[in-house]
Amino acid sequence: MSRKTRAGGAEEAGGAIVAAGRRRRGHDPAAGREAGGATVSASAGGAIVAAGRRRRGRGPAAGRSARGAAAAAVAVACVLGAGPAQAQQSVTLAAGRFAVKGFDSRIDRDVLLENLSVFDFRLDDFRGGSAGGSWDLALGDHFEVSLGLGYYQRTVPSVYADYVDFDGSEIVQDFRLRIVPGTATIRFLPFGDAPVRPYFGGGVGVYAWRYAEFGEFIDFGDLDRFGTYSTFEDRFVARGTDAGGVLLGGVRFPFGDRYAFGLEVQYHEARGVVDVDNGFLEDEIDLGGLTTQVTFRVGF
Repeated sequence: MSRKTRAGGAEEAGGAIVAAGRRRRGHDPAAGREAGGATVSASAGGAIVAAGRRRRGRGPAAGRSARGAAAAAVAVACVLGAGPAQAQQSVTLAAGRFAVKGFDSRIDRDVLLENLSVFDFRLDDFRGGSAGGSWDLALGDHFEVSLGLGYYQRTVPSVYADYVDFDGSEIVQDFRLRIVPGTATIRFLPFGDAPVRPYFGGGVGVYAWRYAEFGEFIDFGDLDRFGTYSTFEDRFVARGTDAGGVLLGGVRFPFGDRYAFGLEVQYHEARGVVDVDNGFLEDEIDLGGLTTQVTFRVGF
């Protein structure tokens, strides 16, 4: 297989000249895959490829149970329903930015970490806009319970880091991550009903997510007699609903009788299963990250 060169030509690897070429349609299976997929040259020395992609196997992986978080959400809902009659209710709308966890803080078997060894993209590329809202109930001057819902989706373009097509063109694919967190949280306001109201808190979450890789891929298991790998167009999808946790902090600036602007930071911790049998390069995906957002609150 050839290392990437912008000119797309052959290059020497340990003294062996590496060839690049495209298979013609209709060769028998021993010569490679039919249907004219572009081919990527393989080392004449027969080097072993450390990373590969399976073709589609079983259906999308199911997420692990989120019953514990759901039960906690129900408990908070019961607290809301049993709150004192004088407690103030409010609705908060939020918009901001979500950033996935960095390289050194992701889980060990994370699919995005594994993809970094094969594909050319950055984890920072997954930073994207987020939106959400919550229903809040003040329990006295210093505590507040909330049920919230958010939304994030980002599509990141990618190419193979070390492989190009025979003509020097990139082999292109996209990675798409969507997360819809439902959270049940409690906030503590140490200064109560003050002109500026800092707060912090935490809670549990139920994270509905979907992760997909789609585009053109190299089939490292299909090495033909000419020493070339075939490429193929495909889509690999996993989805689930998994439990997690959230820590938060922020500040509000009230104005008028019922309104407040604010800033809030939320740190989410959750993970899901994508499964290598679905064509991915690892079994899990780290769904955690940091949400930074502005808020607008209306009391009623």
